[in-house]
Amino acid sequence: MAGIYPVQVYLHRIGKATTPYCPHCANDIVETLTHFACICPKYREARTAAHNQLRSNIAANLKDSLLDDWVLLEETPLIATGLQLQPVSAATIVSASRDAVTLPTDQDLLDLGRWQPDFVLISQERKRIALLELTRPSDILTTQLDEAYRTKKEKYTPVLSALQHYISTGWRIEILPWVVGIRGFAKVKHLQAALHFLNIPRRKWSAIIEDSVLTSVRALTYLHRIRYSAANSLSTADRTHFPIIPTATSKKRQRSTADSMEATRQRWDRLTRNIRQATRSRPRSGSTPDGKQQLGRWLGQQLGQRLKRLRR
Repeated sequence: MAGIYPVQVYLHRIGKATTPYCPHCANDIVETLTHFACICPKYREARTAAHNQLRSNIAANLKDSLLDDWVLLEETPLIATGLQLQPVSAATIVSASRDAVTLPTDQDLLDLGRWQPDFVLISQERKRIALLELTRPSDILTTQLDEAYRTKKEKYTPVLSALQHYISTGWRIEILPWVVGIRGFAKVKHLQAALHFLNIPRRKWSAIIEDSVLTSVRALTYLHRIRYSAANSLSTADRTHFPIIPTATSKKRQRSTADSMEATRQRWDRLTRNIRQATRSRPRSGSTPDGKQQLGRWLGQQLGQRLKRLRR
């Protein structure tokens, strides 16, 4: 499905755009779905909003599903968690990062107190600490999900050194990347492993994972709306129009997750039919098509695929 999303490379291929290059980037960078949804600086704020929506969804599910002995800290600097942190060598931090890192040249040991994972979870009773880090990478290739998982795991490896005091006294500490692709693909075994470490009842796993998948897919529709809003006049920080995904474990009375997913699929099917009918009745022209003409069919197919995979 990535091959028909209306980015420049596709529009150029079908003769609806004069160039395959991103209109917002220099150096003739080809605009693919991955570039638009994961890289282009033009949409950095929109991607941050999408990440925050996924984090809010996970936070709601964790608060509802964690056992009482777990403490959940969201977006909290490590220094504010109450954990005892040991200094970490600069070499350890550099080797763990795949990006260029600027570190003080006059210090061999560094404090990680300012590091701020998406979630820190602590259970004194079970002697467990978890750092849960979210990411929405491109999922055009399944290898991209594995790469995103490894990158997050390696990035926070220095925290294990900072918490060596706990490890030496019998605590278990895990870095738990929560990876859900921009189109909703995920390595379910990784997500299940995270939920297992957090002692979340198995009966809740499916609903939590499905919520994450739906949130990530709808976040892509948000990016799409930002992209095709008139002259990008819709602020990327405007959360009012960002579709909120109700969590299946919410205290409020709601439809079941399966019903919500089926209703969502049916809405996209209706949108697809309406767009096709409007397209047939509209005179053809050589102008570039409105992105909304592509959205219904593409996202309808995406959600349909996610539903089939999750029901297996």
